[in-house]
Amino acid sequence: MQTKLISIPMTSPLLRHMTPFRQRLPGSNQSYRSKPRKMFDTKPQLMMGMTTEAGTPCVHPQRPAPASLKPKVLHLDEMNFLRNRLVVLGLVLLATLLLYLLLPSIRQGSMEPSLEAQRMGLLATSPPALSAINVSIRTGQLPGDPPLFFREALPIDGAGRQILPRLQVVLLHGQAFTSQTWEELGTMALLATNGYQALAMDLPGYGKSPDSDALKTDQSRVDLLSRFMESLGVRAAVLLSPSMSGHYSIPFLVKNSAQLRGFIPIAPVGTRSYSPEQYQNIQTPTLIVFGALDTNLGAQSHKNLLQLPNHYVLKLEGARHACYKDKPLEFHQGLIEFLNKLK
Repeated sequence: MQTKLISIPMTSPLLRHMTPFRQRLPGSNQSYRSKPRKMFDTKPQLMMGMTTEAGTPCVHPQRPAPASLKPKVLHLDEMNFLRNRLVVLGLVLLATLLLYLLLPSIRQGSMEPSLEAQRMGLLATSPPALSAINVSIRTGQLPGDPPLFFREALPIDGAGRQILPRLQVVLLHGQAFTSQTWEELGTMALLATNGYQALAMDLPGYGKSPDSDALKTDQSRVDLLSRFMESLGVRAAVLLSPSMSGHYSIPFLVKNSAQLRGFIPIAPVGTRSYSPEQYQNIQTPTLIVFGALDTNLGAQSHKNLLQLPNHYVLKLEGARHACYKDKPLEFHQGLIEFLNKLK
């Protein structure tokens, strides 16, 4: 193989770009060799702020890109992802909090009866509806000291004809109410259409019954109830007694329990005045009624009256002290079912 030599004139531009040449330093005999110039640069001279066709940022090759530039894009993506996750998590927590806050209201507005009452078999399978038959409620006043105002609803059949009562129910009232409460609530009409005679009285000092100074002892209050029942021909009554009327009904129950076919205390006062032995000697069937929200008198009377040997319990969920007004449907169900069990 033969090698051919090509002579290139020293004045050739190509030679000037490829070979170094000496230059003399001004005012000196020394010279230095300049660096050869490159005709082609394999790396593109890209300026800061420019982008390539792929859309990536351009950086001058002699100036390395800051270390935080490219990872910064990934960091923003991660932050967006985490932010979305936090938003979803916040919504879930908010929904959980709302359910937690609304749950008591949902439970309070529920019309489901007490599970305890269902286990005791006190609630009918279908609620007793108020009859479309007009029930006549008459009023009267018994003479004595003091005079006693009362309301009466006589039992009727499905055709509206008066019939003999299955039982006689005497209704007392709480401190903020009168006998009119039982008429307005529909309790007296409900009792009458189910075959029961309903007698609601205004206790002395309430409604249309004047007060009396003669009622300062338990015995005087027991005598007043006895006079009321005897005057109206009531024998073996079912006594219904809410709240304040416990001053009358509890002493009557302890002393004259044999005269009662049934007892329905609704968070009454005065239950702490008697011993467990006194309660255990009472055989009167009793329906203990109280509201689940009545944590004071309702819970206290419930605890004491549980000592009665022959008792049932009707706990009205979502109801306060006057539970029969908060939950009249469930109260009427339990009332009728309990009366139907009495012989």
